[in-house]
Amino acid sequence: MARSLPYTLDWRGHRLVHATPSEPEEWHYVLSVTDAEYELGAFRERVGFIGHSHVPGAFESDGARVSYAPAGRPCGAGRPRYLIQTRSVGRRAT
Repeated sequence: MARSLPYTLDWRGHRLVHATPSEPEEWHYVLSVTDAEYELGAFRERVGFIGHSHVPGAFESDGARVSYAPAGRPCGAGRPRYLIQTRSVGRRAT
């Protein structure tokens, strides 16, 4: 069944991608603010969800800079765009 799923999906105005928005079929990871800054340029939606790295957290962009908030820490108020990294199914983060 998973083989029939799309690599990327627009869902209720949000971008959902297993790996990266820029190259969803290449299985890259987003592990740094630099990675996230590049990936935020690859989609137009305000919020993107990714999960390939198995490390939950959120990258926030105010249009001038990108910052990272690990899971459990609040995101900043009023920031216009987010790249939210969810914990993927099937593997524990180490």
